[in-house]
Amino acid sequence: MSIEVRLRRGTSTEHNSFTGNTGEVTMDTTLNTLRVHDGSTVGGHLLLSNNVGTTLTTRKVEPSANNTHDLGSTSRRYANLFANNATITTLILGSVLGTSVGGTGLSSFTQNGVFYASNTSAMAQATGTNGQVMQIAASGVPDFDDVDGGTF
Repeated sequence: MSIEVRLRRGTSTEHNSFTGNTGEVTMDTTLNTLRVHDGSTVGGHLLLSNNVGTTLTTRKVEPSANNTHDLGSTSRRYANLFANNATITTLILGSVLGTSVGGTGLSSFTQNGVFYASNTSAMAQATGTNGQVMQIAASGVPDFDDVDGGTF
């Protein structure tokens, strides 16, 4: 024998003009999600659904304390994250940040190297040794070399 549980349900408009009892759970048929009521908040509190098209526009997703929390996991990652006025203390990228989005396109750097644009979409580095100066080679590429006095 099974027991069927039915919740009170209504559209988003109906919910937004309704104050449920403390602990009451209702179904929003417009958003296909649940709302938890506290006895005083009109419309209750929307729970997040697992729908692909669900967006958070006026809701907050925040930790209960000032701790470190992961957003996503190794098996479930966000494709894109858009934020305005965000403060990010540490950002770890899964791959090199390309020049088309403001990165260098390089995965490692030479100590004391000087960056230059090697073409319209790539960065490179030039390095020298003690006493050398940076010059522009005949090909137009920056290079470090000894000063030879040249001919004038």
